[in-house]
Amino acid sequence: MAKLSDAIVHRCSKLHHGPAAGMCIVLFVLQAGLMDYFLVFYLSPDYLYWLVADFIALVVLVISMVYSYVMLEKQRHTDHSQKRHSGFSISWLPWALINICVIIKIVLVVEKNALENEENKPSIFGANTFKTAVAIGSCIFIFLLTTQHDAPLGSRRRSYIYDLTGHVVFDILDTADILEVCFNKEDRGTLWSGLEEIILTLAALNLLLPTVPLITLSRTQFGRDSLSRPMIYLHRLLVVLAVNVPNLLTRLMLWQTNSVSISPFTLKNIILIGMTLYEFYEHKKEKLAMPRSESMDLEGRNGDAGVKDLQFSSSNVESTIDLVELEAKASGDSRENSSISYKHMVSLDESDVTARDDADVMEELKDTFIVNVPNDAMNITDITSRESEATSSV
Repeated sequence: MAKLSDAIVHRCSKLHHGPAAGMCIVLFVLQAGLMDYFLVFYLSPDYLYWLVADFIALVVLVISMVYSYVMLEKQRHTDHSQKRHSGFSISWLPWALINICVIIKIVLVVEKNALENEENKPSIFGANTFKTAVAIGSCIFIFLLTTQHDAPLGSRRRSYIYDLTGHVVFDILDTADILEVCFNKEDRGTLWSGLEEIILTLAALNLLLPTVPLITLSRTQFGRDSLSRPMIYLHRLLVVLAVNVPNLLTRLMLWQTNSVSISPFTLKNIILIGMTLYEFYEHKKEKLAMPRSESMDLEGRNGDAGVKDLQFSSSNVESTIDLVELEAKASGDSRENSSISYKHMVSLDESDVTARDDADVMEELKDTFIVNVPNDAMNITDITSRESEATSSV
């Protein structure tokens, strides 16, 4: 059994993203076909023109997956040659086209009461089937996203992709669930004036919103260049404000005013809102703790351990004076006429360094060595060669 599974995985790896691309196309055709069925058979055959729109969306979908495959192959070759390929993904375009068509079909089915005609001739193509067709969009998104990157499982890039898109599947299922109240004529009759339009607007927004993370992933090459953490948190806040908060409020209103049965997705809305707020709290706490930890580290460096690192021993000063003498000997000058003041160096003995502030000592040494010393005097190799010349001349 293990050998069989290994063989299957090996075959699939040679196909790269072929199976995912095939499933994405099949699911799109299924979704489009189901929705077109409701329009053509429950409303009017004139809606057959939607097949043209679906065909255009299908062509763009195939082009995006082929283009992604070509870009990933180029990226693999540039990775071996240690060069950077600046390719990008156009997966957001087919997603936008597909869901624009889905949104318009949903509005037509709801506003023209297509599902009420199904009640007169019951079949498997009812409200639940239509809701399933909307929910298929979550599966399309998963397979479309899979064809756009090659991030290894458990890698930083995969975590980055999940941070931006991990909520999309649940948001689409949430949208399909909240639309159910619009499929029943009796439930729609009890809604407040304008509430039906609000639900349809929220559904349209929720279906188009995944275009934003797809564009972001395209610009950052699916994690090769990543956003900063605040931008990721800002994206999650956008999802909370555009999806979960409106859906939660709508469900609570339907529950209290229309006695619509409560949905399990209500808990999903509450959980995601709470998790996002807690992440913002953690991020803010880290920012506040960062200056405090830096100041504590600075105090530690200025303490006992810092004094040991910053104090200059007399042996260090003496070794510097030896270099000055070598420079003076090599140039034929006396110690007093050297480019570094010998008297000034002698004044910096160990007791003087210890007694004064470390910053003052560092500043004085900085002025002494950098301002008064010519460039060739600071070249240790040059000083060493001059030492050997001075020794040979003596």
